[in-house]
Amino acid sequence: MFGKVAKALDEPALIKYALGRKINRAYHTRFGKREHNLDGIDVFEEDWDNLVILDSCRYDHFVGYDLPGTLDWRYSKGSSTNEFLTANFRETKLHDTVYVSANAWFPRLADDIGAEIHDFINLQQSEYQDEQLGVELPETVTDAAIRTEKEYPNKRMLIHYIQPHYPYIGPVGRKHISPKTNMLTAILESDVPPAVVRKAYWENLDEVIAEMETLFDSLRGKTVITADHGELLAERSFPFPYREYGHPLGTYTRKLVKVPWHVYDSGGRKTVVPEEPRYDRSEVDEDVIDERLRNLGYRV
Repeated sequence: MFGKVAKALDEPALIKYALGRKINRAYHTRFGKREHNLDGIDVFEEDWDNLVILDSCRYDHFVGYDLPGTLDWRYSKGSSTNEFLTANFRETKLHDTVYVSANAWFPRLADDIGAEIHDFINLQQSEYQDEQLGVELPETVTDAAIRTEKEYPNKRMLIHYIQPHYPYIGPVGRKHISPKTNMLTAILESDVPPAVVRKAYWENLDEVIAEMETLFDSLRGKTVITADHGELLAERSFPFPYREYGHPLGTYTRKLVKVPWHVYDSGGRKTVVPEEPRYDRSEVDEDVIDERLRNLGYRV
């Protein structure tokens, strides 16, 4: 990644940036002694029938939307998706749960962390993706969630949207910030000011929030909207105070781990029944998974 960033930064600045992430990660993880944010909740110990994950959604941005239900917040176990999933799913047998996800990290990690679920609805095939952006749009995830609800009426559901995570799908984001590389490199190479990045992020959040009414009308039981982690949009990281974009691993600043916890109860809870898993990890195409993660800016 840093080889590409060097196009936009001189070498001393690049070294400072790389060093800043390492210093901050070492501070927050106590030099690697902590595998995740110890203040974060275990999402599977919380009370819900449907858990909607908005990838990279900041609490302080989510509060600007008027959705039916009750808004609260929680701390996440991770500052990145792979950290969030590892901390919550490690050595679990969630045979009462179906996971619908536009994020490819779960099939990448499941075997390594000993995670079992009843089924995983794989949206990584090209038929689900926007060809230009290489990512699943919010309405695609909503449609898949509604179909899955009908197929598995007696299971808890995780529904994982990519947005507001980069790549940016709104008009400002499409115009100014390339979707063909990772977020930081795209921002630096595009030479856009922080205000443009924030506008692009807001557009992504608008797009996914617009799906929530349809989701609320279609799902039964208690639905919670949350996030796996937040996002830094040119704020200064801590303790090394450089301006940061994205969600670096192992960095538990408030804007990265304080996430929404919005509860909407449609009335009448699901009768949840655990059953033997249907998810077959052998059907996963590793090359496709790695490509999808690279589209989101991860190094795999």
